[in-house]
Amino acid sequence: MRYFIPMWGLSGFERKSDGLAPRSVYLARIARNVGIALVMTSVALVLGIVGFVLFAHLTPLDAFLNAAMLLSGMGPTEDYPGFAGKIFGGLYALFSGLFMLVVVGLVLTPVFHRMLHQFHLDEDDGGTDSGSQPPGRGA
Repeated sequence: MRYFIPMWGLSGFERKSDGLAPRSVYLARIARNVGIALVMTSVALVLGIVGFVLFAHLTPLDAFLNAAMLLSGMGPTEDYPGFAGKIFGGLYALFSGLFMLVVVGLVLTPVFHRMLHQFHLDEDDGGTDSGSQPPGRGA
């Protein structure tokens, strides 16, 4: 049994026929995904700050506030002047909503995978369904 932890991708998860990965591998997967999510969030925040400074003509501090509020799902803190500022604000708000779903999915993937893998192991250990008879016992 190998518990390969690749830097990117989901190919490092064990298959249904493999045993449950050790806790250290599981925690490493969570740490890796949280790290990737933090990098992605930092990049999205910087892009939002730059966009608000360039298109909405906000100060860097106000741009940070608006980008952080939109990324966290709280909404904008002020109205944006001009056509370009309003278009960027709307597009960044749409991006932020979808981005939040992607980040939550990325962070929770190892948790759900381990939970489903444990269910499959428990199912295989049971041996029979509740409606069938054990092998070797005729009805």
